[in-house]
Amino acid sequence: MSKTYPSWSELIAGGQSYQGRLILGLRINTPRQRNTPKPVVFIESGIHAREWIAPATTRYFINELLTSNDPDITRMRDQFDWRIFPSCNPDGYHYSYNLAPAQQHPLHRLAGSPGEIPRPHRREA
Repeated sequence: MSKTYPSWSELIAGGQSYQGRLILGLRINTPRQRNTPKPVVFIESGIHAREWIAPATTRYFINELLTSNDPDITRMRDQFDWRIFPSCNPDGYHYSYNLAPAQQHPLHRLAGSPGEIPRPHRREA
């Protein structure tokens, strides 16, 4: 997106993860008539390892800010200086997506089966 809209957006790095992956974000800042700074909106998502929908939703939001012709969205885009980080935990996202999908949803351990996982906090109906 930063290459498609170079005058409005730039790729920014928020740092590095524990395993050395870059924490990448996007700054969206449309030109303003006056030389006064705009308020900054900071959005971070993908904080938890299995939080897969949040980064996708954030990318959709970025796409809407950059491509929408809806006057409400363009007004919101132009009013603020956006700093958006879709995945603040790239190590956890990588691990949960590539290395541990079988452990996350043990379908072989359905309720009432011999291998059921005890869940003392769960109420029985």
